[in-house]
Amino acid sequence: MAELQIDVNEDLAASAAGMLEGALIANIHRVEVPPLDQAKAIQEPVGVHGSQGKVAKRLGKTAAWVSQRLALLELTPELLDKVEAGELMVEPARRIGRLPKEQQAAAAETVSR
Repeated sequence: MAELQIDVNEDLAASAAGMLEGALIANIHRVEVPPLDQAKAIQEPVGVHGSQGKVAKRLGKTAAWVSQRLALLELTPELLDKVEAGELMVEPARRIGRLPKEQQAAAAETVSR
């Protein structure tokens, strides 16, 4: 590639949180970022902007997409390890993450059968 166009949003780049958000936006739309990494990266902007809906709009995603990613962070550490290892698929893991922690292991067992 001989040329690469880069647009800089000066307002967004004004803070560390803004730079993180800018990087997250760029990466989500350009490369396949693992869902757990997406979820971890989304946490801070949700805290800064106060709602999943606002973050979704800024990322160009749906509120459901943001909610599903954040649900992964509610998994028990054992289930997070299984997601990262590929032993538990992301789609069922999102649903399991919405359950109380004491019900998650049993729910994961029914999915993996």
